[in-house]
Amino acid sequence: MGKDEVANFQRAFPGTEVKQVSGLTSGAAQAVTQIRQARGAYDFTLAGGATAGQLQAAGLTAPFDPTRVPRLSTVPEFFRKAYPYGMPIDLGKVGFGYRQDLISERPRSWADLWALAASRPGKVTVLRYAEDVLSIGLLHTGHSANADDDAALNQAVGALTELKANLRAFLNTDFSKDLLTGAAVAAVSYDYDIAAAQRKNKDIVWVAPTEGMPGYLDGWLPLKGSDNLDTVYAFMNHHLDPRVYADFINTTGSAYVLPDAEPHIDESIRTNTSLRYEPSSVASVEFATYRGPEGARRRAQAIERVLGA
Repeated sequence: MGKDEVANFQRAFPGTEVKQVSGLTSGAAQAVTQIRQARGAYDFTLAGGATAGQLQAAGLTAPFDPTRVPRLSTVPEFFRKAYPYGMPIDLGKVGFGYRQDLISERPRSWADLWALAASRPGKVTVLRYAEDVLSIGLLHTGHSANADDDAALNQAVGALTELKANLRAFLNTDFSKDLLTGAAVAAVSYDYDIAAAQRKNKDIVWVAPTEGMPGYLDGWLPLKGSDNLDTVYAFMNHHLDPRVYADFINTTGSAYVLPDAEPHIDESIRTNTSLRYEPSSVASVEFATYRGPEGARRRAQAIERVLGA
């Protein structure tokens, strides 16, 4: 949410209260479990494409009616088509950052990152979000980030196990902290996180690996059993007011999906090459998708073999 977003909405709709519930940050399976266990308690949720697809398959979502969000038409069609479950709100890409003042290497690919970790044990960190960890392993071994066949998954697990042996840590939070202190020379993280770190240290370089990047397209989707869908749709439309949306982007530092908000978005975000919206900037990104129950099971088991070992 934007810093002032909820307060502004509640002033516009007197008597309305927006209650935010934390969670949903460790993986799609955990997010679906949390919502299923509290079925009917939530009105809408934030979810990436993989989680949204799984929620829909589990019968936990309400049908989304785009006509009830008039401002949705100002979001580029590319994003609307890629997120049919609800309203797309932001996107992220997984690449890595490195400290050009601490190393002589200039990595440009996932293969380069693997080599850097091997040559500098204990000096590379990786975010711990399960789907993204698996996806970088798949891309590194020449597969789609969304692959779910056993052969591809086994190759990814082998590569990630090799990488893990040389890592400083898998990190649940503060993905760039060690990069900023110099305890790590490279960090696999999200575009917004590296962009924020760059504002603190100009020697941090963002890399969009040549093999491609996993990505997420986040959105809000209504949940089955809600008695407040009129308010949910009103809040969605409010979110896409350019000034309100800019507050959201300026608060979170995310890559954005609403070009009309650019005049109100901080210059440090709208001019950052990893965050600015350009059609070509997402050409090498594979957004996470739900691969069905068997695909999800195989992928979950694969990443557990790496993270749980």
